[in-house]
Amino acid sequence: LGEAVGRALASEVGAEGMVLLIDTEAGPAAESAAGLREALAAVPTVRLLEVPDVTQALPQLAAAAAVVCPDHGRLRELLAAVGSRALPPLYTVGWSPWLIEACALADSPIAGVAVTDPAIAARRATPCLDPEAEPVSVSPPLEAVVLTPAQLVAAFGRGEEAVGPGAADP
Repeated sequence: LGEAVGRALASEVGAEGMVLLIDTEAGPAAESAAGLREALAAVPTVRLLEVPDVTQALPQLAAAAAVVCPDHGRLRELLAAVGSRALPPLYTVGWSPWLIEACALADSPIAGVAVTDPAIAARRATPCLDPEAEPVSVSPPLEAVVLTPAQLVAAFGRGEEAVGPGAADP
């Protein structure tokens, strides 16, 4: 998932842009940070600045073209710390009930969320009822995409959450 964010940022940040990564030490968020590092390493014009926590990230925000925070707890902490101050585009990975609520806000601070491509995952997880079709395998890795907040709410929300502000009609 971090690689998907890195690919998206490589084209969006532009020349001499700095991406601020609020890192995490373990778990899936750390794996995503490693994928981000790998993807951005291939783009010499993008500088990656890693900080271990929100406190150290705050002074760097003004110089950042984008912020990546794979850990939703730290992302929540960052948003609380900056209050109404303007932020560079924020990116994260995966989903959580809190993130869906944050993405459903009309003025969501989130610019992109890397997830497994919902359309591909749904196709692989839904049985094909054509008796002549080849069986679909779920063993190959699923593709990752970066969704907008409205797309995340539409794909991962439930009930009324699925049609939040800016979400496409089904």
